[in-house]
Amino acid sequence: MNVKSLGIDSPINKEKLAIVVVGYNKVDGLKRLLSALNDSYYEIQEVPLVISIDASANENVYNLVRAFKWGHGTKYLNIEENRLGLKNHIFQCASLTKYFKGVIILEDDLFVSPFFYHYSTSVLNKYGNEEKVAGIALYKNEFEGFSGVPLQHLHNGYDVFAWQAVCSWGEIWNERMWNEFSEWLAHWNENFEVIDMPNRIKGWTRAWSKYVYAYIIDKDKYYVYPHDPVTTNFNDSGGEHGGGDKSIFQVSLLQGKKNYQLGAFTELEKYDVYSYNKNIPLWLGINPDDIDIDFYGLKEQYNGHYILSSEKLPFETIKGFSLSMRPWELNLKYGIRGNDIILYYRKNNKPIQHEKRAFLKGLAAYYLRNFNFSLLKVYTSERIMAKIKRLIVR
Repeated sequence: MNVKSLGIDSPINKEKLAIVVVGYNKVDGLKRLLSALNDSYYEIQEVPLVISIDASANENVYNLVRAFKWGHGTKYLNIEENRLGLKNHIFQCASLTKYFKGVIILEDDLFVSPFFYHYSTSVLNKYGNEEKVAGIALYKNEFEGFSGVPLQHLHNGYDVFAWQAVCSWGEIWNERMWNEFSEWLAHWNENFEVIDMPNRIKGWTRAWSKYVYAYIIDKDKYYVYPHDPVTTNFNDSGGEHGGGDKSIFQVSLLQGKKNYQLGAFTELEKYDVYSYNKNIPLWLGINPDDIDIDFYGLKEQYNGHYILSSEKLPFETIKGFSLSMRPWELNLKYGIRGNDIILYYRKNNKPIQHEKRAFLKGLAAYYLRNFNFSLLKVYTSERIMAKIKRLIVR
């Protein structure tokens, strides 16, 4: 990106948090997002908007962004002449942090809460200089992305929490965050095998986020996430990604202005890359280095004497917990006994591979609750047919 062509040839905007819209060839998605941005609430008069479009030869996209009138400040427009691909495009847009206080990266299948900018400025002002923070998320998952089950996070009174998970559906970086990642990446050997994270991430071939995942695990950093998300995802088909199911990644979008309660980073609830609350070993009275927590069935290898799992495992049972309270880790915090989550002990703590999955009975009822059985049959049928169609197309 030739930043001089954008009119950004000196750091005159370092006091401004810029919005960066990243597009490729989704006309409807871009139109939807840009309209939502124009209709949003801003507490300041001048909000920089950068629209960056990767080369697609789609004149409808080009004409849309050229004609778009930004009602809240200066619009900067970049249309690439040569194809970058999503990873290089995102990284290029993130490098604009040198010209702004920070950048809010929004891809073209996202939609924003009217109050997303208030959230963004509030959280960046609080955690922008926190060394442990590698990025700020605008989205929050409502299901665990690798196991596909509903996901809740413990709410300790603050409006945000920390998670070793990369948010690619609305994220904020400032110059410190991006420079620290870029410096790390320039010297990294790209050996994903030594990074302790779900294997599905390691298998991604086009995702820029797998590199940031490796970084935050290697350097023990976090993203700050909102309990009330300010972006949602339409999952539009076409373009770089998207499967066309516009509801699967939709989340409850904040519809009011909040006076955010933002504690010191040390006071935030923290979750690891496997989506486990980092206080669990403390609640169980076990050294964190001697326990493998595998509630979602994501870990391929166990290394500790203790294993906390929702599966049947051939080890000694130390204690059982119920699946009653939500989120599930509260059953551990308050010692709610049962047979749905088991703390196992094995005498030998040498690394062992775990591949066969046999979940305990209480898990399905915990997640499905009183789900309408007729709807479940229809949903199952639709998913089977969709899978068959995809196989036929291939």
